[in-house]
Amino acid sequence: MARDYYPLIARAVAGLEQNTAETRQVLYDHARKVLGEQLRDLEPRLSMSARADEFIALDEAIRKVESEAAAFRSDEAPSPDDRNGSGDAGA
Repeated sequence: MARDYYPLIARAVAGLEQNTAETRQVLYDHARKVLGEQLRDLEPRLSMSARADEFIALDEAIRKVESEAAAFRSDEAPSPDDRNGSGDAGA
């Protein structure tokens, strides 16, 4: 059974000095590389299916973190009234 990578990825993203899409992508690429190296060096070797399951679990964690980041950005986005400077759509 694949590990749950969400806590690890979420903690790493929370620790980013600059939390941007670009810095998160660098982090995710690094996590994939490290996971691949760890799985490659693991003794006894995992089956191809088990290795694939680990990468799927990592990608699911990444998707969850990205979904949360998108929700956070939409919560912070200014409302249409704030963007036009009126603050009151009815006035």
